[in-house]
Amino acid sequence: MTVSNELQWGGETTSDERMWAMGAHLSAFVGYTGMIVNNLSSLMTFREIYVVPLSSEVGRDEKLQRMLHGVVLISIPCALFVAEFARPLVTVLFQRGQFTPEAAILTSDILRISAFSLIITSVLAPMARLFQILDRISYSHVLYLVSLVCTAAFQYVLVFRMGWDVYGIAWATLANSAVVTLVVAELVRRCGVIVAWHRVLAHALFAAAVSIAAVAVSWVGAAPFAGLPALVIGSGLFGLVVAGCYFLVRRRLRLIVG
Repeated sequence: MTVSNELQWGGETTSDERMWAMGAHLSAFVGYTGMIVNNLSSLMTFREIYVVPLSSEVGRDEKLQRMLHGVVLISIPCALFVAEFARPLVTVLFQRGQFTPEAAILTSDILRISAFSLIITSVLAPMARLFQILDRISYSHVLYLVSLVCTAAFQYVLVFRMGWDVYGIAWATLANSAVVTLVVAELVRRCGVIVAWHRVLAHALFAAAVSIAAVAVSWVGAAPFAGLPALVIGSGLFGLVVAGCYFLVRRRLRLIVG
């Protein structure tokens, strides 16, 4: 699907004007979704909070393990909430003036894709922070190099070769984050910090099951509404389901929180 299929272009335009307008729209869609995702990511990664507990060598493995459990329990519900309510979020925040319903639909689609990067960046943040704590600055350079290469490769394939336009940018960004996280996980292992990934996966599956249940309940409750009412009712129901399920396993959560 391309941007030109989604947008209405008024009047007669030259090919140069059309290409310029398309580029402007691509930048706008990425910027709008990035604004939402980046702000949420900043709230969930808690970059500075990792420094003190991970600075001590004693129990570092288990501390990182608990942090990863905690971030997946937080980030997965947030990601699924944003993916489910992408349209009302975009409508409430941006649909005014020249931001047309067609643009809102396209931006919502991109936001649904980008929402899942919240999970990846939340897992990546504490591991990447270890490189500074352990003075493995060269590993940080490897991270940036891998990110640069993957960004170029994925965008070339998805945007230019496959012609996915702004969808390609969103998928390329998500794929780049996933590859970088896998590389960083291996580098963390080379630092001597061992993560039991099967335990992280178990917590992620639990969070996903809870989030899917919350999506189902909130979708039914918010279906008769649109815009802000849908967002308010849906978020309330979603939060109640997640909070209720987490309350049932509060003893286990206390072990993670400490």
